[in-house]
Amino acid sequence: ASLLHGNLGISYEFYPQTVSSIIASHLPWTLFLLGTASIISILIGVSIGTYMGMKSGKIQESFLSTLAISLFSIPYFWLALIFQAIFAVSLKIFPVAQNISYGVPVGFNIQFITSIFYHAALPIIVLTLTIFPVFALLMRNTMTTTLSEDYMTVAMAKGLKSWRLVKRYAKKNSLLPVTTSIALQIGYIVAGAFLIEVVFSYQGIGYVLFLAVENSDYPLIQGIFLIISMSVIFANFFVDLFYAYLDPRVVLK
Repeated sequence: ASLLHGNLGISYEFYPQTVSSIIASHLPWTLFLLGTASIISILIGVSIGTYMGMKSGKIQESFLSTLAISLFSIPYFWLALIFQAIFAVSLKIFPVAQNISYGVPVGFNIQFITSIFYHAALPIIVLTLTIFPVFALLMRNTMTTTLSEDYMTVAMAKGLKSWRLVKRYAKKNSLLPVTTSIALQIGYIVAGAFLIEVVFSYQGIGYVLFLAVENSDYPLIQGIFLIISMSVIFANFFVDLFYAYLDPRVVLK
């Protein structure tokens, strides 16, 4: 009954705050970090994957495939630590940690918005570098398969330009497996985002979960895992709806 009313209990670590209020205050930061990195990764991955598919068997494709596999093999936290040491500690281009700079007035103003993007830049870059190779490699494989289909061969024989074939036919059909992959990768992306929040002390749900586990704050741990599970379920649901939009053969009932 308490759960249905949004009552997830009282936090031990942040007493007397409720678990619901803690999640509500920290969840937007994670959604911003995760959403921005995912959108950028999908756009970059699909674009690079399309190019790799068009250049299949050539040196450009081999180089980009090797680069994508290498980036995908690097653990989130390790790359985050390296980037933090180089770009935040040594070069001082980005801040080392936190969500916003100290002393910045909270509100809808240029200084606050600029500070948010400035502090989120390095975590987003790290997330993007480790996420986009998945979509790039999958897009490359599906593009290669699609371009070898009989209907593509007939279209080429009719004299259609290659860019038109790729844009109107090959790319659209190749996006279907990538859309499915997005749903399957959501849990992996969320886990990576949580680890990066811990490295950069980014005050999102992942960082709060780390503190809760460290201090045995069981009500907060349960509340966060509940929100994570619900988020992944809803995200998969919306991906399924979008899949129906991309593929006319899928009928929603």
